[in-house]
Amino acid sequence: MSEYFAHPLAPVTTIILAMLVILFAQRTCEGLSPSELQSKLGGDGFSVFWFWVAASFWGILFLLLFGGLVWTVIDIIVSLIPSEGQADQIWSWRFSVLKLASLTAVLGAVVALPFTLMRLNLTNTQVETAYEALTNNKMDISVADLHAQRQITRWDGDTASNGWQDDITRRNGAIDRLLGLVEENKDLRPRVDRLLTVYLRELTREFPAEPVPEDATPRALATWASRLTAKRSDMENAVQVLSRLPRPDWAKGEQRLPDLQGINMQGFKLSRLFLQQANLSEAQLQGASLSWAQLQGADLSGAQLQGAHLSRTQLQGAHLLGTKLQGAYLSGAQLQGANLVEAQLQGAHFLGTKLQGAHLSGTKLQGADLSWAQLQGADFRWAEFDSETSFSAAALDWAALKDVNLSKTPQITEHLNVMFGDRSVTLPDGADYPDHWPESDMVWIEFEEAWHDWQRAGGFHPDNPR
Repeated sequence: MSEYFAHPLAPVTTIILAMLVILFAQRTCEGLSPSELQSKLGGDGFSVFWFWVAASFWGILFLLLFGGLVWTVIDIIVSLIPSEGQADQIWSWRFSVLKLASLTAVLGAVVALPFTLMRLNLTNTQVETAYEALTNNKMDISVADLHAQRQITRWDGDTASNGWQDDITRRNGAIDRLLGLVEENKDLRPRVDRLLTVYLRELTREFPAEPVPEDATPRALATWASRLTAKRSDMENAVQVLSRLPRPDWAKGEQRLPDLQGINMQGFKLSRLFLQQANLSEAQLQGASLSWAQLQGADLSGAQLQGAHLSRTQLQGAHLLGTKLQGAYLSGAQLQGANLVEAQLQGAHFLGTKLQGAHLSGTKLQGADLSWAQLQGADFRWAEFDSETSFSAAALDWAALKDVNLSKTPQITEHLNVMFGDRSVTLPDGADYPDHWPESDMVWIEFEEAWHDWQRAGGFHPDNPR
């Protein structure tokens, strides 16, 4: 039979036979699609192409081993057991028997490979299921502790009665455990996000913000806000944990997270937290400490920030439409490109604040301190100033004034020559219109075009004012 083994199967024939074996195996798995077969074998992590390349290789190996085994069996059967005098034939026969044993063992391993993969996949699924069950159990315990209460004894004179109150310590522990769970499993972040947001909304209804004093001066508002403290430590802790959750980069059109719209955060300590692209619209943040916080691109529209501390805060590109910042401290804050349209900034402190290219149209800046502020290219349309607004050493180059009354703001006169405006601006007594200002009250589209042309001619780029 040795002449048969001198001519192995042609490679093309072997590949064709291997594909037939794979197709036959697939057809025998009734109701099992190729993708389901791949999934059962634990090949979800591979592309379909590479999975079938591996399957074809397995089929070729199976055919070669099976063919070799069959030919070896036939060779042993048809070959007579040599006599004792035929030494060469005896050793050849013994080698055939050894080859039969080897091929049988290797073929058994190859045949068992798919079943081994299925067992491993099943074991992995069981481990994942057990892990998910453990994670859900941890979540359930944390959720239960979020509404934990403790029994207390109340005394009315000499009469004692039992009652219940929120267990703040256990609730804070539950909030910290939720952060730990997210650090272990990032997929839990959306669940924890929603859970803590609901928790804050419910507590805000139970513990609403203190009302803002009516008709108070910016200084009085700052004094009032400085006395505010967090209503509940667990609320403050929940906001801090939300800021620490790992999040993917925000894309335009997606929901802003964390969603803290309208939440009572009066007097909260939020310094150095990460709240980029967060939704803080209409939030109650009076007296809150946000110094050094990361708030780039955050939505603070309509937020109440009277007397808040925003020193060195990163607010580039933030939306502060209609935000109330009377008496707030923004020294050294970075607000490049921020939208502060119609923001109430009376008495706010902007010492050294970076506001290049900021949108300040309609803002109320009476009594604001803009000393050393970087306001290059800022838009001051319809802004309101008074004699108490400080522009000492402020950089107002390339900024625009339109429909602004400066009759009570003589301190801005020295800056007019580096700013742009038109005849809609009412100048202080004794001040003259700069030569580069148009001699008419221009419509906004024409004014904006002329303003940007003037900026570009001087080497300032309005699209990149930083």
